[in-house]
Amino acid sequence: MTEELTNFLNSDDAIFHYTKKETAMEYILNDKKLKFGLFHSTNDPHEYKKRSTPAFGWGDINQSLFLESMSLIDNTIQNTAFLSFCGNSNNKGYKKPRMWSQYGQNHSGICLVFSKKSLMKTIQNELSKNYIIYGENINYKEIDFESLSIDDDNLTSNKIVINNIEKKYQNFLFQKHLDYKDENEFRIILVQKNENNRYKDIFIDISNSIKFIILGDRFPKVYLPTIEELSSKLNVEYKSLWWEHNEYHLIQIN
Repeated sequence: MTEELTNFLNSDDAIFHYTKKETAMEYILNDKKLKFGLFHSTNDPHEYKKRSTPAFGWGDINQSLFLESMSLIDNTIQNTAFLSFCGNSNNKGYKKPRMWSQYGQNHSGICLVFSKKSLMKTIQNELSKNYIIYGENINYKEIDFESLSIDDDNLTSNKIVINNIEKKYQNFLFQKHLDYKDENEFRIILVQKNENNRYKDIFIDISNSIKFIILGDRFPKVYLPTIEELSSKLNVEYKSLWWEHNEYHLIQIN
């Protein structure tokens, strides 16, 4: 492994995506695309459950506008698209045993390493026309209760929701319970600018942003020819994690 790649893996630009080996090989690496998930399909109740977000306003605001906006903000959040990664912290983003256990198929899966800058650039170029794009670290805290502010009776409910998200997006989209803090999550969020195509699948090309492939400690060797072929097509290196002497090591396997 080159010094340049080693430095990259230790940098803030490196972000790490844990996944099942089948998902990585059959879809992400083969198609050179990463699929966005939706909030309602996560394993966090703060995201998959409706929040019953309240609303307040000044003056004579139409009651139906309150009700429409409160319903729409919950639906918008539940159907917000996202990508999740681990960043480097006190321990490297790929040296997280619990992440390998929970998301990396009990150490038999794969961790894909991306350049944050390159991936964000591709997303901005391909998706900014239809989506508001955010890319930030998650704030782990006691969850703040957020509300909608409605100050203009002439706005549509969609515009009210978008305005509120833009003003308070960190509370709406980037906070998680303290118990998740060891994930050190970097999250990319897409908020639909209008109500069209809200539920369609969203994919992003990874050809320029994927930089490295890391195989889990239990990754089956029978799949190595497939990994060799896929890594060659993507022009990226791959190595395997090996647990020894109470820590992970990156090793070359054949």
